[in-house]
Order: sequence, then C-alpha cells, then structure tokens
Amino acid sequence: MTRDQILGRPGLWAAAVWGFAEGTVFFLVPDILITFVAMFSARKSVQHTAAVLGGSLLAGALLFLLAASGQQWVVDTVKHVPFIRERMVDQTRADFERYGAGALLRGPSSGIPYKVYAVQAPRYTTLWMFLLFSIPARLERFIVAWAGFAMAGLWLRQHPRFAIAVHALFWVVIYSWYWTRT
Repeated sequence: MTRDQILGRPGLWAAAVWGFAEGTVFFLVPDILITFVAMFSARKSVQHTAAVLGGSLLAGALLFLLAASGQQWVVDTVKHVPFIRERMVDQTRADFERYGAGALLRGPSSGIPYKVYAVQAPRYTTLWMFLLFSIPARLERFIVAWAGFAMAGLWLRQHPRFAIAVHALFWVVIYSWYWTRT
C-alpha cells in the first residue's frame, strides 16, 4: 500500500480492520497506523482514529458477548495471544472488582490489552456500560500517540523517508521495551 493509499479510503478500511484485529487477537496496536498517518496529515489521522475506534468497539462487543454467553474458548484464546500474561488477567479481575466498568480506564496506563478487559467484563458490568467506558479508554492512548506524531510531522513530513525511518524506529523501541517487561 502506498502512502497516498494509507492516507485515503484504503487506509481507513485498514484502520477499522486493524482496530478490530487488535481488539480481538492481534498484538500490534493500531496506534502504529494512526501515528503514521498523523505525521503526514493530522486531519486525516482523526478519521483513521475514528475508524480504529469503531473496529475496536466492534471487537470488544463481540468478545464481551461471547464471554457473556459462556464461550470459554474465547477467554482461553485471549489468554494465548502473544504477550498476554496470567497476571494481566488477575489484574483486570481485581480492577473490575474495585472500580466496576471504570476499570477500563486503567487499561491504557497499565499496558494490559483491551481484549483482556473485554472477556472479563461480563461478570462485572453490562455491555452498554462496557462500550461507554471503552470509548475514553481506547481514545486515551490513541490521542497521546496521535498528538506526538502530529506535532513531529510538522517537521518530519518534508523528509518522508526520514519520517518513515523515525516512525519505524520509534515503534521498534516501544515494542522492544514493552515485550521485555511483560
């Protein structure tokens, strides 16, 4: 996919699919796409962020409903996503017991993936409360990543190859750090 395609309609579809995939079983965050687009067009990246959020909420609702209907395989599947640890499952359980649906707001700063909260949530809240709290929980991380790259893009976009290299290096460093601490 070319940069123009990523910034356009194909990129919006990719954003929605990536949001859904990461909300279920994929382990690379859609922030990678959001921040790439933000470097080249802050306006277009807002649309991509909305597409990611839509895909993510759809994924969260699906996992919630499957877990609520007693489909243990969905919980087991999430537990086997790369870099999901049993302590993350224990932490989400403790967060839900203490904060109810508000536990979702702790996810972005804890490094615990949304999908772990989604399969635990039916024991503690309704689908509508889960989705309501999911919006700020998902947007919190997206907006922080977006803002940093939108600002950096003011300088980087004049040098597209350098911008892409900086973007790739940033995400390699972030994931190297995250995966060594989980």
